[in-house]
Amino acid sequence: MKVDLTKYVEQHTFFFDDVFDAEATNEEVYKRTALPLVEYIFRGGKATCFAYGQTGSGKTYTMLDDKQGLYVLAARDIFALLQRPEYSHLASYIGFYEIYQGQLYDLLNQRKKLFAREDGKKNVVIAGLQEYSIDNVDNLMQVFDYGNTVRSTGSTGANEDSSRSHAILQIVLKHKKNRKKFHGKLSFIDLAGSERGADRGDADKQTRMEGAEINKSLLALKECIRALDQDKRHTPFRQSKLTQVLKDSFVGNSRTCMIATISPNISNSEHTLNTLRYADRVKELKSERDRAERVAAGLELAANELCGLSDEQRQEYYDKAQEKMAVEGGYEGYEGYDYYEDEEEPVFDEDSDFFDEEFPSDEEQDLLDVELPDGLVDAEEDFIHDNKSDISGLKINESSESLRSTSSIPDSIHFQRPSDVNSSSTFTTQEIEDFLRRHRSALREVSDTGKQETKLLANFTLKMNSNSDMGGSPEITVNAFEQYLDELDALLESKEQVISELRRKISQLWRK
Repeated sequence: MKVDLTKYVEQHTFFFDDVFDAEATNEEVYKRTALPLVEYIFRGGKATCFAYGQTGSGKTYTMLDDKQGLYVLAARDIFALLQRPEYSHLASYIGFYEIYQGQLYDLLNQRKKLFAREDGKKNVVIAGLQEYSIDNVDNLMQVFDYGNTVRSTGSTGANEDSSRSHAILQIVLKHKKNRKKFHGKLSFIDLAGSERGADRGDADKQTRMEGAEINKSLLALKECIRALDQDKRHTPFRQSKLTQVLKDSFVGNSRTCMIATISPNISNSEHTLNTLRYADRVKELKSERDRAERVAAGLELAANELCGLSDEQRQEYYDKAQEKMAVEGGYEGYEGYDYYEDEEEPVFDEDSDFFDEEFPSDEEQDLLDVELPDGLVDAEEDFIHDNKSDISGLKINESSESLRSTSSIPDSIHFQRPSDVNSSSTFTTQEIEDFLRRHRSALREVSDTGKQETKLLANFTLKMNSNSDMGGSPEITVNAFEQYLDELDALLESKEQVISELRRKISQLWRK
């Protein structure tokens, strides 16, 4: 039996600061959301931009797309502002970590386990987080691509490439002469998608456990927002790692922007309503500044009421106010924050070579069941289309006859069936299975090579920038570049051999 909810859905009305339709670009979204936060952190504040919505609704694309994500656009403006004379004393540092199954992992440091703590001034510090000095968008994207390859993702019934963790990319402004002196911080948070059990489809135990942990952390966030909205004496930030990390976003000298992503499909109307209600609750949340102003207004009102009263009447007024505070739970008081972290400084090493570690092995996974990272696909296309003229220089250990027929990369990446082949060719089940095994093996090898290319490129980029920042000799950069070219040539040769062998097998199948 189907129930038409249309008439109920259409009766709901919500008011938000801005609404963007499917035609809006990320640049438009950025100007109305994250751009004001960029300006704010240069005035010494903490800012957070996070996306919330059902799985598959576009959170990761909005926040962390490698070309038009909000973090790319914000970083572009941050690096431009750092070039101004008034900000010449500041430098930017990048950290990237995830919250998976209630634990924190550094995505730029071999998935090292991290811990969220508070320093002596109640500021949240991620102990052990590796931070890197970055001063341009290209280097930032290299570092981000590296971290994104080890982020936890998976396939669910609602989304083939679902984020199974909350990812936090933070850009921190610190003083060049004293990195302990904190100036401002901007965090971009890609929350894992909220989902119901039915959305996961025929999921395995691991996927169900991940979904339960995701929903638990999102519920804890909702409880914190409710407690803050109701001015409760205690806010349960310690209920989950997510709320511990987000504490800085809701207290003190902070600003937060929430982007609610929804799907236009009528089948997702229930999810859409839940997301809009959640966003509406967040929008009503008062800031610490609002609360302080409300307290000040209350004090002014009380002063007016006390004017002209005798000492006994004033004491009676105070006693009644104390009793009321004890029963209802009062406001704890506004506490100003400065930004000087002197206890738990994130680990930073300009000379560290964090791309030497190995990526997690895919040997136990069927590669066809896993989404390849976008960066790897792009790298493969660049290899095919941009390096045709260089292919002939590669060394391929095959016979000259084989080279003539298969080694060069054609203009089209799709194999063209030879004209002299009988169109009625048939293939046995065994031949099909053998070729599929070959194809999987080739994909795995190309994927591994692509990962090594990503590490190689990012590693050299950081080495070059580190040498430049430290005033090192240009000869060191030249030597490193020569080594980089040698290693890249070997990787490209390996990839070409895999592709050539697979194409040779295709040719054999057509000509059998």
